[in-house]
Amino acid sequence: MSEKKSKRDWKNMSNDKLKEYCNDNYAGMSRNEVQKIDGSFYQVIGNRGLLNELIESKIKPRREWKSMSNDELKEYYHENYAGMSRSEVAKADSSFYMIVIEKKLFDEGLTESKHRDWQSKSDEELKQHYHDNYSGMNRSEVQKIDGSFYQVIGNRGLLDELIERKLIDWEGMSDEKLEEHCQENYSGMSRSEVQRECKGFYNIILKREIADKLIPPTRKPNGYYQDIDNIQIELEIIIKQLDGKFPRVKDIKKISTGLLTGIYDYHGSLTTVKIQLGYADKEMEVLKEILEELGDE
Repeated sequence: MSEKKSKRDWKNMSNDKLKEYCNDNYAGMSRNEVQKIDGSFYQVIGNRGLLNELIESKIKPRREWKSMSNDELKEYYHENYAGMSRSEVAKADSSFYMIVIEKKLFDEGLTESKHRDWQSKSDEELKQHYHDNYSGMNRSEVQKIDGSFYQVIGNRGLLDELIERKLIDWEGMSDEKLEEHCQENYSGMSRSEVQRECKGFYNIILKREIADKLIPPTRKPNGYYQDIDNIQIELEIIIKQLDGKFPRVKDIKKISTGLLTGIYDYHGSLTTVKIQLGYADKEMEVLKEILEELGDE
């Protein structure tokens, strides 16, 4: 058998034909060997979920990954997945992929992103990079692997086109299911990041009062809330969440107990802050306009 790459239209071949070809040409080979000989064939069987069936890998059970050192994990990667993109590794063995993510080994050069100057890339180049490296991944997975790439496709309005947002019945989910969803999709993200990523999920965990458990508030520097400007920044985020309404004490308590504590510790009360930042004046202006309109009727 020649080790030249075959020029076949793999995508139009049935699974049975792919299996037959693999058995005829690559029986007994390791994944790394097959990938080196014919990357296009290897990618197609990976995308179709046929890797485990066609090319046996010495996969360790999920519970054993944590017992392996970083060097052992790297060695395992190079023996089984060298040259593969991150999405291909994830499809081949999700449990191995997750431990590599957890230990941040991708950051140590297991795989390299081909492009780093994302701002200079065209939309088509960004789309191609996504399909080559992250196809099938959810948003939080892509963000964890390459935050700069994720930010650029978000800024360019490409997120919805590339990574479809699933419609989920949040109200029908139990607290346990919400916690599981949070761990799988938003692990390590801040509250503001989660809120931007999925407002529906964020609102339901606020409503259920489990936000502190699922997404612990980011620890602020000592004296952070002593600065009234920082209070205003935090309040503006909440006001946006409340569709422009100034929050009540119970609203702030539900969203950020740290902010509420900072208001009382450094500024006396929410009413004092409201007056100091000019929100009370805005409300008085609105009330005045309403009264004037009533007087004109």
